[in-house]
Amino acid sequence: MRRVTAVAGLAVTLLASACGTTVQVAHSSADPEGLGLGQTLTGSAVQPLQPQGVNPGSVVGGSNDGGQSTELATGSVAASRGGAPVSSAAPAASAGVRGVTASTITVGIPLPSDTSAVATSMGIQGAGTIAPQDMVAAVTRDVNKSGGVLGRKLVVYEHSYSAAQYISNQAQVDAAICTDFSQDHHVFAVMFDLVDAYVRQCTRTMGSPLFLVGGLSSFFPASDYTGSFLYGPTAITADRLAHLFVQSLMARDFTQKWNITAGGPGVNPTRLGLIHADNPDQNAYYADVAKELAKYGVKFTDTATYDSNVQAGLAATQSAVLRFRADGITHVFGASAFFLQDAESQKYYPRYAYLPGLGQLGVANSPSDQLNGALTVGWSPVSDVPANKDPGDTPGAKHCRAVMNAGGMSTDSRSDLKTMYEVCDAIYSFRAALTAGRVASVAGLRTGFEAMGSSFPTALTFNAVLGTAHHYGVDSVRDMAYNTACKCLEYTSRTNRS
Repeated sequence: MRRVTAVAGLAVTLLASACGTTVQVAHSSADPEGLGLGQTLTGSAVQPLQPQGVNPGSVVGGSNDGGQSTELATGSVAASRGGAPVSSAAPAASAGVRGVTASTITVGIPLPSDTSAVATSMGIQGAGTIAPQDMVAAVTRDVNKSGGVLGRKLVVYEHSYSAAQYISNQAQVDAAICTDFSQDHHVFAVMFDLVDAYVRQCTRTMGSPLFLVGGLSSFFPASDYTGSFLYGPTAITADRLAHLFVQSLMARDFTQKWNITAGGPGVNPTRLGLIHADNPDQNAYYADVAKELAKYGVKFTDTATYDSNVQAGLAATQSAVLRFRADGITHVFGASAFFLQDAESQKYYPRYAYLPGLGQLGVANSPSDQLNGALTVGWSPVSDVPANKDPGDTPGAKHCRAVMNAGGMSTDSRSDLKTMYEVCDAIYSFRAALTAGRVASVAGLRTGFEAMGSSFPTALTFNAVLGTAHHYGVDSVRDMAYNTACKCLEYTSRTNRS
């Protein structure tokens, strides 16, 4: 969930590296969606997967890799969190669909076990404190109280993983998640926020649709959303964001001459720098940004990239700050909160194209003097701005808060509330799509998702527009800027840029 991103998944939010490995699965005429049925994913411990349509039954109970099953359909939680023990009996398969029986639909959600400790060790300010497991439990109980999904109880199998291990060895955590969901605990769909190319290939290969939880820092090509196995109800595509972001920057004279010593308008020639992780998702997104800048006759002067892991990213920010300062880089794209901290130590004050999705959490972890003149765009008020700058409830916000309050959780913290909204949007959009599709199958999910149009009331974003070949919900953004008076981000317009 987003708490992982904010705390342990520094690579996505504070570091914003969107780290990941790449796994290629060939497409064929007999396998148009690239399912790779029966294949082994390269570079992982995953063995040949069960062909789609074969379901030996979901195992409910403990697993050998730290996973735990939560029979949220009955309102109880795993025994390790004080709930009643759950049955270890495997439900019978139904209609040959993995994770679906005559009475249940099971989804898999990877959840971290040690985010508070990681937050403390990394010195992160403003992170949430409520366990995402409790948020998932509250929403699932609400779904089942109101009839479940297509008359079946929604069951959530939680794969527990170490956030600290994710930081040190993301590939190993990804492989364990893939193995668990493909072999040990068959699930109909997977809901996850730390989604890289490997995870996307893995879930598609096993035949389980992947719902991107949040999507505030994960920007994939539009082509990734055209099949039946990736859905981002509150996500925006890389090409769309690049177009709108650059358009917004140029409309507000972002590239005006800048003084990198004083941190304000100056006479130095404009020179653009870029720093990002060297992986397919980031490379594709910033290639789109470069194309958009070229339309205005602007290009990057200097680019720094680094291997896709947190340690490499932290080291790269230090060297990039020194290099950019020496090269006279006046405007910086892709900078994380850690880059801004290092820049402050060097008394280097460029103008930032502030990372979309980094939001107020990034501001809370950045020196305020670094942010003078920073411009960005956003589409999620609870993440983008502080409470006193929030333009008002998004369509599904009120209901989500009520569900969390009914579950005994406070909604006072903006970081916790952001995670809550992401959980609500993922689970409720999944229910809405299957309900609209009328059949508990991959095809039924896709049919229903594409039929929703603008009817789904998101909690995280201003609005979602879904449809054929449009499996991502966000298509517009709102201009934002750093306000030195409140030391916060704020929207500079009450209308969306689209």
